[in-house]
Amino acid sequence: MSDLTDYLVFDIMGDLCFGKSFERKEPGENPFRHMPHTIADFMQFMYPLLFYVARYPGVYAKLVEEIRKTFKLADDIQTGTTLSSCKYLQACIEEALRVMPAGVGELAREVLPGGLDIEGIQIPEGAHVSVTAWSIMHNQECFGDPWVFRPERWIADSRAGETTEDVARARTAFNPFTIGPGNCVGQKFAMEELLVTVARTLHRMDVRIAPGNSLGGGASKLGWGLRDKDHIVLKDSYVSIRNGPMVQFRNRVT
Repeated sequence: MSDLTDYLVFDIMGDLCFGKSFERKEPGENPFRHMPHTIADFMQFMYPLLFYVARYPGVYAKLVEEIRKTFKLADDIQTGTTLSSCKYLQACIEEALRVMPAGVGELAREVLPGGLDIEGIQIPEGAHVSVTAWSIMHNQECFGDPWVFRPERWIADSRAGETTEDVARARTAFNPFTIGPGNCVGQKFAMEELLVTVARTLHRMDVRIAPGNSLGGGASKLGWGLRDKDHIVLKDSYVSIRNGPMVQFRNRVT
């Protein structure tokens, strides 16, 4: 019954968004029938966060220190002003969403009658235009060092060389939930959920990359652009598909 409910909800979404049902609830073969479960599997934002914080000891130490000093007990961690005060936690989550957006592909839009001028280039009506979330959030003009996992980019701090202008420029290109009237209606809830989940997990547990395991990272055999073992590798299937990371948890020692 739960499967049929998933199919029905996704069919309704298709009808509302595209004017046509995906017909997943109907009998017979349907190549998209697995999509509700696929999306649920891969819209899990903790994976890139664990991938990177476990590889950046300085980031991990700073993040864990903030969480464990702010909250005495893991059960104290809940939505509210105290959790919102954990600026480095929020920066880490935003940086993870930047380097691995849930959807790496483009959300194309059709140019309306009369055409469209974009930066002096005239786009004819009927053309499809888009910018992929992954591309804009790896744009060097906006982020300076887009291939580096650096949560500090989201916190203005003159001592770290990060100005309010730098942060503002980065935010203009930050769109993990898309931008505009059709953006994700659940983004605030998703962020609150991430803040609580990450904070409680790292308050209770220590985490590290499984020794000798590089699952999820680049490798020389993958070819140009995919060789960096410290950068997560994604596949575009409308949603972001990845393998790993393989991490180990243990109850915190201190």
